[in-house]
Amino acid sequence: MNFHHVVLVGLSGSGKSTIGPRLARRLDLLFIDTDKTVVARAGCPIDEIFATRGEATFRAFEREAVREAIAGPRSVIATGGGAPVDPENFRQLWEGNAVIWLDAPMEVLISRMEGSQRGVAKSVRFWQTVVQGFDCPRFWRRAHPSTRRHMSGSRPG
Repeated sequence: MNFHHVVLVGLSGSGKSTIGPRLARRLDLLFIDTDKTVVARAGCPIDEIFATRGEATFRAFEREAVREAIAGPRSVIATGGGAPVDPENFRQLWEGNAVIWLDAPMEVLISRMEGSQRGVAKSVRFWQTVVQGFDCPRFWRRAHPSTRRHMSGSRPG
């Protein structure tokens, strides 16, 4: 393998936490879910971190979880949906790693989130009204021009 980690990125509900452990077993690698690392460090669920400590605190926990995962042994890493948008996370995740964008039609993401017990499932109305039709890979390519060479496209899940 010409890369250190396999990094799974995509919106909430795209399947990172489901596919990640399977891929790790198949590749005989460790599996790290940065959202689970954040929850363990904070001692509470992500929606509670947002509600009681704010997004800035959550993003700080997330940056540390990404930094720790990248510094560790070769792994399959599932990131939180917004983690790659942070410039520091983006640089670390793409540098020397195989990054896989998991995608699904917005209707599928919404239906998965509606059935979820995760805190982000409470934001389904947000997904339906604001994110409908949002092209995240295109956004990342525009926000981070270096992704043009890393993200040539995506396949619906």
